[in-house]
Amino acid sequence: MAVEISASGAAVGPFKYGSPKLLFHPPSSEWEVANDGKRFLAFTPVAPEGVPAPPTPITVVLNWTAGLKK
Repeated sequence: MAVEISASGAAVGPFKYGSPKLLFHPPSSEWEVANDGKRFLAFTPVAPEGVPAPPTPITVVLNWTAGLKK
């Protein structure tokens, strides 16, 4: 959820807030905000129950800065 906020120019002025708005629908009911507050972590099913999930390939790029000079 997100809420718009505003405060007057005075140091102790009134604090106003808007109505909450839904940011997104999480992919599952099991999710959490990362410690840095910048990401959301969610458990999502990858295969039907009882069926092993295929391995997920990853790509590791070594010496990637050398490609920037081209």
